[in-house]
Amino acid sequence: GRQMIAKGHRVMNYIETIEKPFIAAINGFALGGGCELSMACDFRIASEKAKFGQPEVGLGIIPGFGGTIRLARLVGKGMANYLLMTADMIDANEAYRIGLVEKIAAPEELIPTCEEIARKIINNAPIAVGVAKTNAHGQNTTSTVTPLSIFPVINHAAIAMNNATGTSH
Repeated sequence: GRQMIAKGHRVMNYIETIEKPFIAAINGFALGGGCELSMACDFRIASEKAKFGQPEVGLGIIPGFGGTIRLARLVGKGMANYLLMTADMIDANEAYRIGLVEKIAAPEELIPTCEEIARKIINNAPIAVGVAKTNAHGQNTTSTVTPLSIFPVINHAAIAMNNATGTSH
């Protein structure tokens, strides 16, 4: 478990910190790690069928790949707390309303919409795009990786505490 969490954490940080943009196309359920993966990406484009959520607290754990911090950055502290603590699942329209996704497309238009965004990005200067991404993530002033690096330790502590008390679901 510990190695998987550490590896997932490294993958999310890589996606978030590499200068090349990542576009997440969500056409179904993005729950737990799937939602965390989408949040590490630069853009989230959802089909009308998409559903999002962080159900981990119902299992006695917390999002292990930095989802708590990334969710708060995207939707604000209050909404993040609500979604994290209630484990509610939301649809694409609600995800758009709160700022979790940038666009909604019909299922058959999801990939073409993502391709259109990619073409727009490709038509711009690659170094400028990379610097814009880095600065948008605040990596020149405050490290985004440092706060996220503690999550594997916190998640393991939560699992151990649940196992010791018998409170995991």
